[in-house]
Amino acid sequence: MTNDFTWPIPFAELSDGSLTLRGLKASDADDIYLCAIDDRMKKYTQVPYEYTREMALDFATRQTSHIVFALQCDEFGERYCGNIEARLVDASIPSVSIGYNTAPWARGRGLQARALELLMKHCFANGINRVEVRAAVDNSASRHVAEVAGCRFEGIMRHGENLHGKLQDLAVYAKLAAD
Repeated sequence: MTNDFTWPIPFAELSDGSLTLRGLKASDADDIYLCAIDDRMKKYTQVPYEYTREMALDFATRQTSHIVFALQCDEFGERYCGNIEARLVDASIPSVSIGYNTAPWARGRGLQARALELLMKHCFANGINRVEVRAAVDNSASRHVAEVAGCRFEGIMRHGENLHGKLQDLAVYAKLAAD
């Protein structure tokens, strides 16, 4: 395998017709804040417990080394419905780790599995070989998203994350470009 891979891969708006992955914008900040203070977000993510609207605005407008998309679906107009992001893990493979969250008002509609499928397709089209999803062992919703999107369960990473001072086991899922 030649290593002519570069990160970040190109950012492009992605859509399957009724779900669009777009860039974050300042007007998403209030909805990002509402998501961040949701109990499920607090339980399963690194979002600080004392999250503020200013932090949400910073998240929506700052430049990062990851590729971050907002979910927008026809049912909710232009309202932010969650986000999904890819972070480079290893450029020599190349591999990324994808994390996601769904806004409370948009849960239960299959949006995040569709978003994951769109982002994986974009990653593979741009030279990524391996996509990995890690979720807390007891986070059945995030695990279900990975399974529905076609990722294979690879096992449990014991003490794979320090979440708010407590070591958590993670379920690891992956999909390869060749799958």
